[in-house]
Amino acid sequence: MVVAYAVTELLWRILGPATTALIDSPVLSFVVSHRVGWLTATMRQITRLGNEGLLLVVVVIAGSVLRRRTGSWRPLLILVAIAVGGVTIERVLKLVIARPRPPSRWMVVFESGWSFPSGHATRSAAVYGGMACLTARLRAFGQRTQLMVWGLAIVLSFLIGISRVYLGVHWPTDVVGGWILAAGWLWIVLLITGFMSETILRRDVLVHEIEVTPKAGSS
Repeated sequence: MVVAYAVTELLWRILGPATTALIDSPVLSFVVSHRVGWLTATMRQITRLGNEGLLLVVVVIAGSVLRRRTGSWRPLLILVAIAVGGVTIERVLKLVIARPRPPSRWMVVFESGWSFPSGHATRSAAVYGGMACLTARLRAFGQRTQLMVWGLAIVLSFLIGISRVYLGVHWPTDVVGGWILAAGWLWIVLLITGFMSETILRRDVLVHEIEVTPKAGSS
């Protein structure tokens, strides 16, 4: 969190105002002026896939399925850590950066609070991406299923982030920042849990060798 705060604060102070003027405002203005009814209704539904309640259900279901396939609760605990950590870091950075949201006249649905990073983009990319990463790492399913899970995670994360811009509740860089934050947090969690798994495996091998060696000597 300290690293995320320092890097984000530095980048925001350097690029924030210029980014809003040169990128965010023109892009969002273009999107607002080209909305169509059926797409707006679709985006309203898509953005709900990034709600905290639904993502909690996804974590429980995905963790339970992986538990049945692997016989361990560790995948569920890792998914919970990914979700909780992502939400925590995102909320802290929002308070630190304190970036205002786009004008309310551009919003299809009203949202309050600070804008950067997008909570929906961060949470969805972290949870759906974590689900895909664990499925691939644990090899709990065949290669085709793994590819399907990866494809679903990428498409959902992308569409949820785009929906936040389309609905006018976030600037484009809020969404990109959320994706980057989620990717960084996923990398940290998977790196730590991978190291822990290797450590546990080495310990189990060492214990097994210690138990076997006396038996071999006594024979």
